[in-house]
Amino acid sequence: MTLPRNNKSPEHCLCAVQRNGWALQYVPDKFRTLEFCLAAVQQYGRTLQYVPEEFKTPELYLAAVQQNGMALEYVSAASIARSKSAGSVDSPI
Repeated sequence: MTLPRNNKSPEHCLCAVQRNGWALQYVPDKFRTLEFCLAAVQQYGRTLQYVPEEFKTPELYLAAVQQNGMALEYVSAASIARSKSAGSVDSPI
């Protein structure tokens, strides 16, 4: 499914990212929610690069890396350090 240029609705956008995570890069900012971002990284982890900073949580990072280990490239060292110091996620990242 592709995203129509002039008729993007939240429903169209969510359906698109669920089928192809790369579609997240074409979702208007006003529709990007944690739900959209999680659906995108669960479908294809490397779409983590298009996730807004406010939605980048240890859980989202973990979902992305579990789907595709190459997504680790988009996990910042500061995020890893924060997660380890907070003890919020017991994961290898």
